[in-house]
Amino acid sequence: MAISAGPLFLSLLFNFAGFGALTVQVYLYYLAFPNDPLRSKAIVYSVYVLELVQTALIARTLYDEFVFGFLNIDSLDRIGEIWFAVPIAGGIVTFIVQSFYVHRIVQLGNYLGKRRVLAIACAVVFVSFTQMAAGFTLGVQMFQVSYYSKVMVPEIQTSAGIWYAGGAICDIVIAVCMTNILLRSSNGITPRTRKIVRKLVRLTVEAGTLTAAMGIITIAFVLMPSPETYYQTSAAVLSKLYSNTMMVVLNSRMELSNGGIGTRTSLLSGVKFATRRHVERSENSRIGRNPWLETRSITENETERG
Repeated sequence: MAISAGPLFLSLLFNFAGFGALTVQVYLYYLAFPNDPLRSKAIVYSVYVLELVQTALIARTLYDEFVFGFLNIDSLDRIGEIWFAVPIAGGIVTFIVQSFYVHRIVQLGNYLGKRRVLAIACAVVFVSFTQMAAGFTLGVQMFQVSYYSKVMVPEIQTSAGIWYAGGAICDIVIAVCMTNILLRSSNGITPRTRKIVRKLVRLTVEAGTLTAAMGIITIAFVLMPSPETYYQTSAAVLSKLYSNTMMVVLNSRMELSNGGIGTRTSLLSGVKFATRRHVERSENSRIGRNPWLETRSITENETERG
């Protein structure tokens, strides 16, 4: 019974933790970047709503299993709303986040050549869309079987493998492309712009490596010949990794400073958002004006209003 309950219980804990971190990041984004393009805001808030729905459905399902089904081992075998919360909602989040990274590659990828960048972007979007379709297929299959004991069949394992492998492949390609951009971005731009570009690329590579590693681990758990359901935990937290790493990249444009006015000890008292923009209006025609290369900070008064 512990083997069945453990992965489910950990998936609930990790989901709550990931959603809490995401909530803080979205709130900081709301304070710091009110003038971001509408497209960026739509991505952030759409992902947040999807993560809210996923967390609520997972919590409801596991509450039913651990509370109403207390000491009933058969209740731990029921999939409940997990069929929608994990593969379908998670697949949509993965597609949105990977499309966000593709957009960044297109923006910063002039060093790779326009045609090459467009070809890579189209390939990544296609593979990402394929993994989302596999997630939808997996969700429907899980809804039909209704029990975890019936999911370890070749058809469902194939859908799960395509879902996780597609996401991992996209993450690896994105990380490789951003590394290439980093290596080629040393010439023709000012030192400050180069520093910002390198920071963005480093964060994207780290995020892609983390999510790709989690996807590969989940594939290994799914394909294990043993009946243990360790894949439940890694699969349930994968979309939280995608959404949180995306917000880390977006919020990396903030400038945080220590201290503050007076003796205030609130969480945001040391966060300063200035009204001025620190943009390298250089000369750099290959990058041009890019909102992702802008940083913003908040004054104490703006923090109090927020």
